[in-house]
Amino acid sequence: MPLPASTHALQMAGYTARYMREKGYWEDCTPDDILRLAESYAELSAWQKYVWAHYKMNNYYYSLYDVVQPEEGQTAVIVESEKKMTRYRYQDGNWNYMQDETPFD
Repeated sequence: MPLPASTHALQMAGYTARYMREKGYWEDCTPDDILRLAESYAELSAWQKYVWAHYKMNNYYYSLYDVVQPEEGQTAVIVESEKKMTRYRYQDGNWNYMQDETPFD
């Protein structure tokens, strides 16, 4: 059963639909298509964060090497998969582990 198409859910799904189209995985993918595939809001959120890492948005990245010119106190979430994410903070010229994040918990 698809998730309800609220404004927030459609915005979240929009990132994933854009990614699917731009990568050539699904030429005519729409946010509604993504809402039909998502089994929960937690899954939809995890997909969104995975896509944010692809576009290097909102401090989500695939690797700390993707962070260009980090600033003191900046946080970065490294997305290893849709189910494994790790948060770091940049302090005194180094990235310091903060916590693991599990989107489906």
